[in-house]
Formats: sequence, C-alpha cells, structure tokens
Amino acid sequence: MFKLGDVVLLEQFRDALHDLSPRSDAEIKGDVLTRLVQLVLRWIVSDQPLEHLERLIALIDQVADRDTALQSLESLLRYDVQGTQRVDEDDI
Repeated sequence: MFKLGDVVLLEQFRDALHDLSPRSDAEIKGDVLTRLVQLVLRWIVSDQPLEHLERLIALIDQVADRDTALQSLESLLRYDVQGTQRVDEDDI
C-alpha cells in the first residue's frame, strides 16, 4: 500500500502458474538463467537426476558473470540434494 497525500494506492498481484511438463527441452526458451530455472523446476522429479544435473552445470558454464554463475551453481546443488532426496552430497 502506498500513500500519496490523501490518496491511498493498493497494489494488486496475481499468481501465474505455468505447467512446464508438456514442453520439450527445446521449447524452453529465454536467456541462460531463465532456461536454467525452468529446467531445474522441470527436472527435479526426473528419474535421472545426475544426468540432468550434468546438463544444468553445462548451462551454468554459459553464464557470463562468474559471480552469478557460482551463486546459481550453489543454489542448484542445494536444491538438487534437498529437493530430490535421490542425490546426495557424495554424488555432487
């Protein structure tokens, strides 16, 4: 809520839910970070978590900013270990 003098402005937000499961990997478009996030969300329930992890790390390697790449890698590894419960730290 914002107040400008005697006028009060209320923000309105809407949630958007997008099902990525029917899309093929090639249909997921955008810059590297956008594709990375979408693929991580899509593959988290995969029956081949380590194979997908290798592909995601290759995508992270394409991120130009090294600090962003390292932060992305750290987040991805934490998410993969905690989210799948099929990949442990030794696998990583």
